[in-house]
Amino acid sequence: MLSCTPSAAKILLNDESNSDVKLLSVGGEACIQGLETLISVFRNVYGPTECSLWSTASQKSSSIGKPLPNVICYVVHPDDGTLCPPGVSGELWIGGVGVSCGYHNRPELTAEKFIPNPFTSSGGRVYKTGDRVKWNEDGELVYLSRFDHQVKVRGYRIELGEIQAELEKQDGVKRSCSAGLDRQVQ
Repeated sequence: MLSCTPSAAKILLNDESNSDVKLLSVGGEACIQGLETLISVFRNVYGPTECSLWSTASQKSSSIGKPLPNVICYVVHPDDGTLCPPGVSGELWIGGVGVSCGYHNRPELTAEKFIPNPFTSSGGRVYKTGDRVKWNEDGELVYLSRFDHQVKVRGYRIELGEIQAELEKQDGVKRSCSAGLDRQVQ
């Protein structure tokens, strides 16, 4: 079994010494299309740190899949907070037992991202991921993009706005720009 980012998997599976790998689980960045054809058992997993590791899984590289047990996923219209029908993109909100308590010493950010679940009367909270997704015709979630300027590089979150702010503190830099860089970087 091999569990890693898709970019690492592509490198490792091309190495003949890893030909005994039978199960591949990839996550942490955008999946490389067709990666599932290189292995007998494939899982494309998705889950932000705020939700205790994995929240969804798929056997295809083209989707992030369906919610795992004890996880509930909502695709929510960003303007009015209503649920989006299949095929319509919105923000992914995740609920269930894996949702963390919030950010350490960041009460404002916790209040913004971790909210009471508005879709159930039984309580609980949801985490607003900032990821733009949609339900496909197979009932699986498809990752589309981010609502902000966060990118992932080899599985690590990079906040382009923070880099931009630091650049603008440097002598000789009047203004910086992160436009056009708000997509997944592999």
